[in-house]
Amino acid sequence: MLEKLGYEQQWLAQKITAAVAETDPDKRLPKRIIQRLKYLAEAGNFGIHIRRNTTTSEIVEVEPIEVEACLDTVEEMIQEIFELPGEDAERTAAMNEKLAAAGKKTI
Repeated sequence: MLEKLGYEQQWLAQKITAAVAETDPDKRLPKRIIQRLKYLAEAGNFGIHIRRNTTTSEIVEVEPIEVEACLDTVEEMIQEIFELPGEDAERTAAMNEKLAAAGKKTI
């Protein structure tokens, strides 16, 4: 999904870093998704790389709630990137028809 938004970096972590650092207001993701992407990156690192508790040396496991949060992030990104723009386009098209019929300038 980040590639669809133009983030062509090689690794997912790099794509997330680029999305978090994005300054273009037309390309920037909503703040809540940025926060979720940061969370996803950290949770993913626990899942991919063995991390140990610095006090007990036990391996820090990924918890089910963290996996669920990652899946929620994917779902929210699908809505933000694919579903909501389509809904907005449909609303705008309907309003433009109405405006055109009334002899008004379309939006």
